[in-house]
Amino acid sequence: MKQLIVNADDFGLTEGINKGIIRAFAEGIVTSTSLMANGQAFEQAISLLQDNSSLAVGVHIVLVEEVPVCPSHLVPTLIDKKGRLHKKYGVFLRKILLKQISLDEVEQEIRAQIEKVLNAGIKPSHIDSHQHLHVYPLILKIVLRLAKEYGIKWIRTPCDYRRPCGIAQRGLAFLAKQARKRILKAQLQTPDFFFGAGFSGHMTEENLVEVIDKLPDGVSELMCHPGVAEYDLITKYNFSWADELRVLISIETRELIQKRGIALVNYDDLSETKGWI
Repeated sequence: MKQLIVNADDFGLTEGINKGIIRAFAEGIVTSTSLMANGQAFEQAISLLQDNSSLAVGVHIVLVEEVPVCPSHLVPTLIDKKGRLHKKYGVFLRKILLKQISLDEVEQEIRAQIEKVLNAGIKPSHIDSHQHLHVYPLILKIVLRLAKEYGIKWIRTPCDYRRPCGIAQRGLAFLAKQARKRILKAQLQTPDFFFGAGFSGHMTEENLVEVIDKLPDGVSELMCHPGVAEYDLITKYNFSWADELRVLISIETRELIQKRGIALVNYDDLSETKGWI
């Protein structure tokens, strides 16, 4: 049986992204989203969920680029001189390796993000992260502990089913494979397959058709980034937000999924199937 989770990342980052994700859910194939507790449009995202309660919502852990949920004085090693989280994952990982970042502060910030989502009335269906930092071994150890503590059963492993290209993608694939072993050993769950890392932010109709045509039996996750085009988004991330939205709400896309006998599901559906609370 082929089951596909279509997860839209960055819910809560901006109002344009929020609107795009909700439209991709209401009119398209998106079944799940990942919420940024420190996104500038977090409150709007929560409001939009009131009329879209069947959209599964996970926690999108953010340790770079945005502002921390914790007060700055509690996480001094996680922030720069402007009080923001370090700008790039490379800077963050280098500081981790040099022991210039406190892992206690990392845990405190991740805990604060999870609890902010919980306090908004949401029971998270899964955990993933901005720039996939949760698969880095030292961070994963924290994530596994907190996932168990808060009863979150599913964790993303971003090891793309397609052969990775480039040093960064190969490095991510290696870390994700190791993370999968640790997640399962911890008696938590992760999808069997993952798609989207190779064309992150730039998914085209051709990419999506390839995924649908080659989807293996089992549970797969497709990461996507729909949104309503905004100038600040385009300049900051260089993602094709509006183009991805058009592909995700295409009638042809839904018809192809039905033709291939693929079941669109979310993490909550899978948890119910396995009898979890």
